Amino acid sequence: NTVTLTINPVPTAPMATGASRCGNGSVTLTATGGSNGQYRWYTEATGGTAISGEVNSSYVTPAVTTSTTYFVAINYGSCESLRTPVVSTINLPPAIPAITSSIPPVGNVVTICSTTSLMLTAPAGFASYSWSTGATTQQISVSTSGNYSVTVTDAGGCVSSASVALVVTVIP
Repeated sequence: NTVTLTINPVPTAPMATGASRCGNGSVTLTATGGSNGQYRWYTEATGGTAISGEVNSSYVTPAVTTSTTYFVAINYGSCESLRTPVVSTINLPPAIPAITSSIPPVGNVVTICSTTSLMLTAPAGFASYSWSTGATTQQISVSTSGNYSVTVTDAGGCVSSASVALVVTVIP
């Protein structure tokens, strides 16, 4: 009797790209190196069972609250590659910024004469600033009455909630 022995090569592990988001939620992870239908996504580096139904090059995680590592492999039926780690990163938004006034407020109110110079400053160290006036600098000069607030954006692109508004009253 003749017996044929076929040795299938182990697939090359896929390349994977993690993703991040600001705050809790789902993240889309991607892999390359195989064809849709050949991928297997896991929550463990070895052992365990593949995540049911996840066989394509992208995987949308369930809502996550902390950064989580997933693993992806390529499966050719009876042979599976080594698993490649891929991270879903959860970034926390910056703390609510506090506005500093060049003239000390009483509560959240600053009253000035129209000839007085008033500077409002957001905390330092952020990638960008967005004031309720539309200004995008860390510090603004105020000469009109109104409610002034600011949001800050960190280097990861996460935006804070708006600061508590500072009420400015300008008296002629």
